[in-house]
Amino acid sequence: RNCFGSVNLSGKQYIFFNEQLTKEEYAKRLQEVELHRRSRVAEVKNFFHAHRLKFPHRFMIGEMNENVTGNGILHSRRAYNCFDVSDLEDCRNCGWLHQAKSCHDCYAWGFTAEECYACLEVGAGSYHVLFSLMTYNGANVFYSWNCRLGCKDVFGCVSLKHNQYCVLNKQYTKEEYERLVSKIIDHMRKTGEWGEFFPFSVCPLAYNQTIAQDYFPLNKEQVLSLGARWQDEEPMSPLSDVTDIPDDSADAPEDLCGKTLRCASTGKPFKIIAQELHFYRERSIPVPDWCFQARHTARFLQRNPRKLWNRECTKCKKTIETSYAPERPEIVYCEECYLKEVY
Repeated sequence: RNCFGSVNLSGKQYIFFNEQLTKEEYAKRLQEVELHRRSRVAEVKNFFHAHRLKFPHRFMIGEMNENVTGNGILHSRRAYNCFDVSDLEDCRNCGWLHQAKSCHDCYAWGFTAEECYACLEVGAGSYHVLFSLMTYNGANVFYSWNCRLGCKDVFGCVSLKHNQYCVLNKQYTKEEYERLVSKIIDHMRKTGEWGEFFPFSVCPLAYNQTIAQDYFPLNKEQVLSLGARWQDEEPMSPLSDVTDIPDDSADAPEDLCGKTLRCASTGKPFKIIAQELHFYRERSIPVPDWCFQARHTARFLQRNPRKLWNRECTKCKKTIETSYAPERPEIVYCEECYLKEVY
């Protein structure tokens, strides 16, 4: 409790950049930081980034796990190459998935999901869903989109509810469905389509308009070579009436909301709304001088990538699999060495 800019603490109070203070000293030091000024926030942020490099970093974020690899894993066993997940069992290559079993190559969300493969947004009691997206409470669903509320035994369907034995949204008997699906799968195997997720050509968004560009950034040529679309930004007209942004939110005038601001990072124009300005003033937060996208990118880059490297524990030299790349400056400890150091 009451800690500021500190690393690797347990059960502490009134700590300022890992220095133990009295309650009065802590309050005084915190006031001197002047977090209501944007320039001071930047200074403190830079100081903290240097400060944290003096301390060991745990090789992964995780608790109560058995035989797992990845990062951000909670209460799971036999979950490999998984990121930001919890309560998984026998899963691989999954992200943002929770309460799932025997799932591979799935992104979001679970609660629950079992035997799902190559899916995007699958859960709410889904079972045996393959190559599909936005599937809720379905079973034996193949190559379908937005089928929910108990759909079972459907193939190539869109936006169905409470349906069974459907192909391309057409109703069949059980025998007709099984015979037709068998033929479709045989054909897809010959064309090399069976076992692959939907192609880029059916994606409604350009690659650089999605979070794929956050996790796996590519340039325009690389994106087009994959068969995906790229959306060029419209050229900006020359900015006029650009307003300077005060360092302290208390100095920001009311009419700041109606004016064009220039992003200090990208040079792009942006605006803030009245509710936003009120929020900053109420909590003594400086008005940002970066546009939303620049702020989002900066926050995102503070997270480790969803990728694993082999490197040595800095202390015991044991080989560990971690999302800290070997060339990064952090001191990285294995589980045993980190626990001994902190606890």
